[in-house]
Amino acid sequence: MAADRKTKARERRSIELQHLSLADEHLAKAERVVREQGAIIRGLRDDGHDTKLAEDTMRVFEANLQVMREHRELIVRAIEEAG
Repeated sequence: MAADRKTKARERRSIELQHLSLADEHLAKAERVVREQGAIIRGLRDDGHDTKLAEDTMRVFEANLQVMREHRELIVRAIEEAG
């Protein structure tokens, strides 16, 4: 029984490590999107355009990024629990 539990814990940890890798990729992409959106807003502002829609979009991007960070933390905790 103990060996079975250890095997299951190793399998769970392996799966969570894969999830962590994927989460890190998604976070990197989301951070890049936020930076790019910031550049778009600055460009619009510099050209005298209304930036309200671009700023609203940025807030959505930032909220999604925060959710992704929280999800990553859940994965990290699951890895720690799996030992």
